Amino acid sequence: MLKEVENFIKTENLIAEHDKLLLAISGGIDSVVLLHVLLQLGYQPVLAHCNFNLRGVESDGDEQFVHDLAFKCKLPFFLERFNTKRYAEQKSLSTQMAARELRYQWFEKLSKDKGFTKIVLGHHRDDQLETFFINLFRGSGITGLKAMKPVNGMLVRPLLNIGRRSIEAYAAQHQLQWREDSTNQETYYLRNKIRHGLLSEIEAVDPAYLLKMSKSILMLQHEDALYRQLLKEVFNCQLPRNEYEKHSKKLFLDHPEGLMLLFEYLKQYGYNFEQAEQIFAALENSSGKLFYSKSHQLLIDRETIQIRLKEEYEPEEHFLVQEFDEVIEKPISLKVSKFDFMSMNDIKKDTSCAALDFGQLHFPLQIRRWQQGDRFKPLGMKGEKLVSDFFIDQQLSLFEKQDTWLLINGNQEIIWVIGHRIDDRYKITKNTTSVLQLQLLTP
Repeated sequence: MLKEVENFIKTENLIAEHDKLLLAISGGIDSVVLLHVLLQLGYQPVLAHCNFNLRGVESDGDEQFVHDLAFKCKLPFFLERFNTKRYAEQKSLSTQMAARELRYQWFEKLSKDKGFTKIVLGHHRDDQLETFFINLFRGSGITGLKAMKPVNGMLVRPLLNIGRRSIEAYAAQHQLQWREDSTNQETYYLRNKIRHGLLSEIEAVDPAYLLKMSKSILMLQHEDALYRQLLKEVFNCQLPRNEYEKHSKKLFLDHPEGLMLLFEYLKQYGYNFEQAEQIFAALENSSGKLFYSKSHQLLIDRETIQIRLKEEYEPEEHFLVQEFDEVIEKPISLKVSKFDFMSMNDIKKDTSCAALDFGQLHFPLQIRRWQQGDRFKPLGMKGEKLVSDFFIDQQLSLFEKQDTWLLINGNQEIIWVIGHRIDDRYKITKNTTSVLQLQLLTP
């Protein structure tokens, strides 16, 4: 087995000569065997043990065992004790997921603080098969079915091509001592049901099946790598990632695997496969429909899908503009200027600028979102118009409507639909003596 691990480390480029190793050690047979193997191969890892305080005196016994083992091997040793149950409650996680998050967060911090370049884990081939079936039962695609990789960033798994029986035989041959985790025998957890039930049944039919399954997982890993590369080529050509993106529906609707292409695009923004299915089904005839992830919102517009970060401000928020303000930074950027009216040449004539009759203004002014029922008198019109109808005339998308702010006078009249049209009542006339000009600044 020693030679197998050595060859695996070399062929998969797991550990370089200059690497500083942090070995995650629980005290169980896998990590103890891994430690022994690494020492035999000439590596000198630093040990890191997590006490999750989930099994009372048994957890404390594991901690003491690893402490003594580190002393015996004359290796540096780091220990961290966690209140895992409290963390799980705070984060609304299962105990297993909480322990996993805590473990990897600590490993990452240790590596950053102490300069470790590789975190060595004791996962082996049977763990790989268990992960495959867990993800299969959860409805995963190729990304989940490829299970664990030998190298994933700083994480390396030197035993990933070694089966549990080989590890047990190695431990017996070298008379190694280890700690048994009593929870490994419980069938409450799905992983243990797979380990003690499904994999045992498969091995009983033909022990070679487990090895063949491992080869299948390796093939899936290579296929996934190819798939990712092909997607990268598609996305680099057509789907750049920005804070706001707009793409033709046809990009997805006309593709033979449009749903999967859409899912691969959307999952970077926190959307899951079920949401991608709903969005894809809505592309044909659901203009104006919104879909949300934790961080983003997606709009199906007439011919496009549009995606962006969730809104920064709440709909009911408002912001004041005082008489002597020169720059407005929130919720949008505006440059404010006041000057005596001398000539129309002083006035900028585009929709990003509002030139207002200062004498008609009552400070403080207010900037707020538009609301249903808002009315104003668009420049050049005799009568009033609903802001919502004005938006329809301008063919604004839902996102564009959401992004539109109103400048409100002290008497609650709309002065300016910012970036679009001022109210006719506040335009400059022959009687105007002073002008307030607001220029919308590009972020």
